[in-house]
Amino acid sequence: MNAWMQDVMGADAAQLGAATHRRASAAHKKPEATAEGAKPEEEGHEFAHDFPFPVKKVKVAGGRVEISLSLLVGVACQAAQDKGGSPGKLDPKTIAKAAARFIVGWSDTAVMPAVSGGAGLWKTLKVERSGMGLVASSETETSIGKFALEFTLIKLSAGAETGDKAGAKLTLKAAEASAKLTPHRVALPDLVMDGIRFSKITLQAGAQITLAPDWPVVLGKWAAQEIAGDAALEAGEVVATVVGAEIIIAGSLIAVGLSTIFGTLHSVAQGAQIGDLAMAAKFGVDKARAGFKLAMSGYKPPSDPLMLAGYQAGLQNRQALLDQLKKQYDGADENDLKQAIAGHADEAVKQAEATIQTALRTGLWDGYLAANTRFLTHKDGEWAYVACFGNLPKESDPEWKKFTDHHSGVF
Repeated sequence: MNAWMQDVMGADAAQLGAATHRRASAAHKKPEATAEGAKPEEEGHEFAHDFPFPVKKVKVAGGRVEISLSLLVGVACQAAQDKGGSPGKLDPKTIAKAAARFIVGWSDTAVMPAVSGGAGLWKTLKVERSGMGLVASSETETSIGKFALEFTLIKLSAGAETGDKAGAKLTLKAAEASAKLTPHRVALPDLVMDGIRFSKITLQAGAQITLAPDWPVVLGKWAAQEIAGDAALEAGEVVATVVGAEIIIAGSLIAVGLSTIFGTLHSVAQGAQIGDLAMAAKFGVDKARAGFKLAMSGYKPPSDPLMLAGYQAGLQNRQALLDQLKKQYDGADENDLKQAIAGHADEAVKQAEATIQTALRTGLWDGYLAANTRFLTHKDGEWAYVACFGNLPKESDPEWKKFTDHHSGVF
């Protein structure tokens, strides 16, 4: 008897019954009224349950990589006492024991051959350009569903050659891999097991797929071999941009934290010698944004003081993001990572937009107050506030209180 099945058959009645009740509805159907002389419809149970299988390790991708496959087979059916079976109580545990028998048989004849037969899953690999990088994918259609593998690629070697030498010179590493099963719903014919008649049977196999730890290198080598045999992908301009820029930088592009960006911008804006406060506030945000983008894109610093404020904040963020990517993709070419960051400069500016605005405007305001500690009237402060923030101050505004706390008696 299958070891997994032995576990099911020997399971504690209370445990199995409780588990089945959590996943199934096993209420008896009452006999319905029938025409005169006809027999009432047979009593039945609606049964649904998920049966986990032990983790199985199999070789895939032509034997290149090993995966751990954790299967969960779900069954939904109707169960009733077979006319030829011995009478007795039909409870969830009894149904589960019988169902386990035909599920093990289905697993042996359909599931396992689908994932481990022949050379295994994912026999061929398709490599395509996506944005600034390359994405590799493979799919295998089986009787239980479609197994899909997808991963991005980063380049570890600089100056890769093309032509016959491409495969030897190009060193790739896989990143951000995804392996999943999109299951089919499989219908089985009615059957009798242990005196129970099962009808309207549908099965569906779910799977958690875990790649072996060496998958980044193994899949990278596989992709490099495919590129070496594809004239379109051998082109120098494609090989030179194997970065995966649109995918390898996932999540927030603000690596230093918004508080750091605020502090840098505020400090520079506060210390800048601004002649026309109104004009500085009106165009300052645009200048700070432009400076931030210049730094994220790898350009030299500007001379304008407000552009420089944004530039210094962007430079700190770019370096922190670069350090983060170096740890994530150990061995990747630094120039490739910088290129990937530059490709996300616009998005980084959007993520920092609110902080840039607040830091620049409060920085100009604080700089104005620091430079004018004496002889400020209420009108002076009001004009400066409007110039910095674009609206009249409210008495409850903490920024306006900075002024009134020091100049409340001067009108």
